Amino acid sequence: MNDLDSLDRRILAALSVNGRASWTDIAQVIGTSTTTVARRAQQLIGDGVVSVAVLPHLEHNGPVEVFLVRLGCAPGSQARVAGELARRPEVGFLALVTGGHDIVFELVAARDRDLYGALVEDVQRVPGALQGHADLVLHTYDTGRDWPWRRSAPTPPGWPRPACRTPATPPTSTRWTGTSSG
Repeated sequence: MNDLDSLDRRILAALSVNGRASWTDIAQVIGTSTTTVARRAQQLIGDGVVSVAVLPHLEHNGPVEVFLVRLGCAPGSQARVAGELARRPEVGFLALVTGGHDIVFELVAARDRDLYGALVEDVQRVPGALQGHADLVLHTYDTGRDWPWRRSAPTPPGWPRPACRTPATPPTSTRWTGTSSG
């Protein structure tokens, strides 16, 4: 895999701002030729250095609440618990971590859903899940989907900027403790 140079980074930053921009638009923004942009971007995609994806807005199916959950697990069960949680459609991000908890994940739940059930009962049914702490995300300023090099790229007039969700509900935090069901 090739290292990304400054031009590659600028092309990818422009694409991350507007993935539907034409090679001509990107070339104008970053100050190079259309041919160079097309050749370099297609090479990066062809080499598997980058991929193009569509990510729906979190609220594409209606209003949601997003929680950041920290979960403690029974010794030796962390990978199994993480694997089961990662298969759930409501889990958007998940990582095994060190420190006071074993797993950190993002839970996206429909606003009309029983949040206690989603946060406590559903998670507690996972064999090996012991205790957790969940915080309501009030506002997302940046996500892993927001590539860091994009911040250095100018946003041309008329190009879309990622929208940040402003919550309509007050902050909440939920803690629970229990024994594993398995």
